[in-house]
Amino acid sequence: MAVTVRDPAWFGAVVRQALVLRGHATQADLATASGLSLNSVVNVVTGTKDSYRLATLEHLATGLGVPVSRLVACATGPSRRPARQAAAALLDGTPRRGQSAFLVTAEGIDASVVEAALGAALASLSSTQAGAHLSMRPVD
Repeated sequence: MAVTVRDPAWFGAVVRQALVLRGHATQADLATASGLSLNSVVNVVTGTKDSYRLATLEHLATGLGVPVSRLVACATGPSRRPARQAAAALLDGTPRRGQSAFLVTAEGIDASVVEAALGAALASLSSTQAGAHLSMRPVD
């Protein structure tokens, strides 16, 4: 399924701003976090294409730590506000109905071990629930 982007240049600017706000130093960092190729990320942030496979946006949403539904709404909706404001809203949106957010703290254990265990558990859960989108991101 392809998702048509209403304003590719604006959406690219929003994603560029979001990657900076999320703390990714480069587009390559976002590519690594999302599991996409650098070329795919460059296509999005430069507004090269006017449509993307849903799977591409799902990966991008994971890399940005946002629900895919919010990223798709950003891509397909009107571009009424400056890209920086839209990026902040994309990243800081409160969970909507049917969504939950959790903060996990860990003491006495390496954070990377906890992150890996939670990531594996979320991936397993997501694969058993049709339509579920689970993502994890560090809290700044």
